Amino acid sequence: MDEDRDVSSLLLWLDQNGVSTSMFCCAVHDFGRGEGRGLIAKRDIDEGEVILSMPQRFLMCYDLAFESGRLGEILKQCIKERAVFITCSAVVLLVHFLYEHMVNKDSFWKSYFPVLPKCYHNSSSFTDKLMEMLQNNSHIQEAKRLREEANTLYFHSLISFINYANEHLGNDFWPRDLIPSFEQFLWGWQTLQTRGCYFEADFKLNASSDKTGLPIKSSADNCCLIPFIDFANHSPHVDCSAGFNKETNCYEIRTHTPFKKGEQVFISYGKHGNSTLLHFYGFVTSPNPFDSICLDINPILQKFQYQTNNNKHTHSKNLKGKGKEKETEKSKQGSSEFVLRKSILKENFGLDFEGVYFIKKSSGGEEVEFSWNLFTALRVLFSTQNDIKEKNYFSAMNEEIVSEECETTV
Repeated sequence: MDEDRDVSSLLLWLDQNGVSTSMFCCAVHDFGRGEGRGLIAKRDIDEGEVILSMPQRFLMCYDLAFESGRLGEILKQCIKERAVFITCSAVVLLVHFLYEHMVNKDSFWKSYFPVLPKCYHNSSSFTDKLMEMLQNNSHIQEAKRLREEANTLYFHSLISFINYANEHLGNDFWPRDLIPSFEQFLWGWQTLQTRGCYFEADFKLNASSDKTGLPIKSSADNCCLIPFIDFANHSPHVDCSAGFNKETNCYEIRTHTPFKKGEQVFISYGKHGNSTLLHFYGFVTSPNPFDSICLDINPILQKFQYQTNNNKHTHSKNLKGKGKEKETEKSKQGSSEFVLRKSILKENFGLDFEGVYFIKKSSGGEEVEFSWNLFTALRVLFSTQNDIKEKNYFSAMNEEIVSEECETTV
């Protein structure tokens, strides 16, 4: 099969460049429909073992892009001139990846590209019909945001960079017939999203990021692609640690979960709920102990504000003339009270509750772990006038019961 041949070519490339793949405790294995390729244990693996290790030269990263011949020179020039289309380190890595894949025929990485998936299922590639199937509005909005982000990256960043580079270096730098289509760009972008590894913020392969004036600000901004290691699949039920070991000069993954010979060797991509896994990795897991329910708090806040306003002018709503002015004034008072309560919560107790919240599912799916922050904020907002008058809402900070009416509403 072509896929087996591609994996064999990858292993040969690693061996020829000083990596002894025969010493790996894992091997690439096709686990069949639904799972695809992953890593299988060649022997029993103990807790605490380093299961995957790859030397620095096999890390396709942000810093390396600036050392890549003509591409590196034009990238440095872009940074020096503060080109608006180079917005972050991920854009630099994306440009580097697509250039090596599509333009550089003698690329060091040419044995790596054939083993990458031909397509991904991240929500940024969803059609409108698929997005509607997400049902939850916040998930739909996130998918639309990611799709819009991809469009912006393609036209504002990638195409703008190619035009800039060709203008300064000549059209032979990135030939017109090799300029990525949006679909090819999206494949590259999703490759970074789904297969990228991240380092701690203070890690740098070399000093090029300091030279260019575009420093790495956080581990989330410090991504790289690592051949073979990216075959490892995710499970929320395993524990591992990963990072660059400066003593061995290798990126290493250490498992804290033992595996038996013949078992699939999983790593953890992070404590992600299924919404994050779907949007950024293109799959979900079940059961997932880190799964969450998306709660849009805005309709609840709007309901509270309406109830407050309604209570303020119930007895004057049928009045005319000056009565209407009183009604308007009462409504304003209700809004002011709403704003005041929000202000008290945020300034005095650090409780902020704007936007969308996620609350953790239980393993059985029947109960949820409602965050103390959000639950307390809602208690205070929905407290009755009597609660407010007697300052009972402060007891809510210690999770004491306030009025029955408040508890029922929340």
